[in-house]
Amino acid sequence: MSRPQEIPLRIDYLEAVLTAVAVDQPDPAVSDVALVCHPHPLHEGSMNNKVVTTLVRMARDLGLPALRFNFRGVGASALVWDEGRGEVDDAELAAAELRRRYPNARLWLMGFSFGGYIAAKLSERQSVAGLVLIAPAASRFDMTAVQSQVPTLVAFNRDDDVVTPVSMQAWVDAQHTPPSCVIDEVGGHFYHGRLGPLKRAVQAWLEAQRR
Repeated sequence: MSRPQEIPLRIDYLEAVLTAVAVDQPDPAVSDVALVCHPHPLHEGSMNNKVVTTLVRMARDLGLPALRFNFRGVGASALVWDEGRGEVDDAELAAAELRRRYPNARLWLMGFSFGGYIAAKLSERQSVAGLVLIAPAASRFDMTAVQSQVPTLVAFNRDDDVVTPVSMQAWVDAQHTPPSCVIDEVGGHFYHGRLGPLKRAVQAWLEAQRR
């Protein structure tokens, strides 16, 4: 049986990597795929961030093709930072590539920090199966108008020193349909020493949603 590979892609102006079994044509048999959005481009965020790659490995272990990409102006992606507006367009372009490759698959949007904000915003434009938001940047970008319409998991740590835990909890509390939450005491914003438990928690939630 073929094993998943890391396949470098160029999606228009975006640099991306698809973690999947290599195929030569669209695969209608795949049931679920994941798109993973990285943290803030102006603060060294990229698709190689360790939380992003942990989410990719989690998806791979469940048999889901997973696409990560660099937002505009990061790595080999063209264009420049657009304060979160154009970055939603970037994610939508990446999502379209996944839908082209896997035309029958349900799309799970995932993101860390700024990427969590982008994933939540994209869910307002796209029909998606669910959201996984890791330490979403609720105190740095305006998420107050975003209402999740799909199953959602929010994870953060109470000692986060980048995004205020109060802002993330407030967003959770404002949702009409309460998200599932994984809230730990320690690990900071970047889940130092806590990536293993995070991966297992997200994997368990996603497995339950797919049943």
